[in-house]
Amino acid sequence: MRSGSVKAVARTLKTDTARWNDDQLTALRDFAVVLSLVPDLGGWSTVEKQQLIQIIQAKAGKNEARYLKLMQKHARLRKKIIRLGS
Repeated sequence: MRSGSVKAVARTLKTDTARWNDDQLTALRDFAVVLSLVPDLGGWSTVEKQQLIQIIQAKAGKNEARYLKLMQKHARLRKKIIRLGS
């Protein structure tokens, strides 16, 4: 399920993960299952998708503050995650 989610999310985000490091791929695997539950992810704007990629990659980074800052800026993602958790 997880590997299928990773492939589907990467395809939806139009990103090639071949150059992602191991930590970034782990973060993608962690996000992918949740993101696969977002029915309109494919309809997000290019900017929203790029911001989401930045969030996933920032999660893998050493600076948690950058990840949190990016998450706070992405209103649509926050709204979807909150809705899924309710």
